[in-house]
Amino acid sequence: MRMSGAVMAEATGGHWRGGVPAEVVGAVIDHRKLRRGNAFIALRGPNHDGHRFAAEIAARAGALVGERRYAEAWRGLPAPQLLVEDSYRALIDLATRHRASCGVQRVIAVVGSQGKSTVRRMIAHLLAMDDRRVAQTEGNLNNLIGTPLTLLAIGAGCDDAVVECGISERGEMAKLAAMVQPDVVVVPGLSLAHSAGLVDLATIVREKGVMVAAARTACFAGAGVAALLARHGVVCGGGLHAAEEATSVQWVLDGERLRLRHGGEQAELDLRCPAAHLAADMALAATVARHLQPRWSLAAIADRLAEWRPMAGRMRLLPGVGGSRVIDDCYNANPASMQAALDTLRALPGRRIAILGDMGELGDAAAAAHRRLDLDGIDRLLLIGAQMAQVAAERGDGQGFATLDAALPEVMRLAATLNEGDTVLVKGSRMMRLEQVVALLQADSGERDHAL
Repeated sequence: MRMSGAVMAEATGGHWRGGVPAEVVGAVIDHRKLRRGNAFIALRGPNHDGHRFAAEIAARAGALVGERRYAEAWRGLPAPQLLVEDSYRALIDLATRHRASCGVQRVIAVVGSQGKSTVRRMIAHLLAMDDRRVAQTEGNLNNLIGTPLTLLAIGAGCDDAVVECGISERGEMAKLAAMVQPDVVVVPGLSLAHSAGLVDLATIVREKGVMVAAARTACFAGAGVAALLARHGVVCGGGLHAAEEATSVQWVLDGERLRLRHGGEQAELDLRCPAAHLAADMALAATVARHLQPRWSLAAIADRLAEWRPMAGRMRLLPGVGGSRVIDDCYNANPASMQAALDTLRALPGRRIAILGDMGELGDAAAAAHRRLDLDGIDRLLLIGAQMAQVAAERGDGQGFATLDAALPEVMRLAATLNEGDTVLVKGSRMMRLEQVVALLQADSGERDHAL
């Protein structure tokens, strides 16, 4: 973000005290991340108040943005102060203004119930070909606080910005859409997720469809998404490219070999983790790249996808103890992504072991969603958490543990029995902290040299 003090005041409806800066470069909400000349936007919440930290960083800040109620506490601080009614609203207003004026050629919004982070990273990876400049959401900054920070970080001369947008309550997507102003929208999948706040699938489709309707030029939909959008009356703001149609890249996964086809072109690449849903995500990302950069060949896109690697906790294949393999998919889980991971494990050769944690934020649908998982064909099941332990008790063929701490001794005993040919899937919602399980199952440095 590069913005004059005058524009900042106009965007937020605030007024300056202590001078009007000619230009402010960058904005942060965490005082520990402030660099000299940045604006510090002081947010307050039920358990924190950024206004308390302004005095620590005022001498280095290009500006302080805070609420008028704190004006007296900030009096005399050595930085220009933009006083507003609501600092959270000011964050959104500044992001909206920057999005409209930063000069980025295209903003691609990625929404949906599963696959958002993976597809967002794939698209950004592809669009960065030929030394193009691409901004994207960092980490999990995809909500009503993270998204404005993502937008404010779009630099001058950026060709594309790939912005991941997630919601957990009704009405949030409308706020995100107004900020993001998407040229293109990508929806990898729609299913039951965050149903504690979004109630049911119909509500999920309509809420996420708000961003779809805001697309200026095109919408790209994963398998089954177009039918769901149509069923619930969501109309794309631009041309719709459904995964099932000839306008999209088609795919076939044969073992670890992924074959892509579009028009008269074909290309192939190997998947280290041969998961059908990863193959579908790659085809969707390739579809987006092909339409946005039609001069790129499918072969060039496939070569670029072959270089892509998943982030920690998202279907990442790791060397395990005893020559085994570990599928680290513990970053998050909902019923669709959990079933996709189980299907991937079931299709692999050798002994198949699943260590699964509870899926969170499902509200009243939680018990039924856990029971509906297809766990057949897995050689050994360790099920962790209140919901998963109940599934184990009802099935009678898995070990159930109410807590992670209760499960860890059994995980260590399992690790001692693992051999070459064994594959262990570790998956659950973030709250389950299953990265501890992954750490116990990973090979040490000596073993890693000979694995995978």
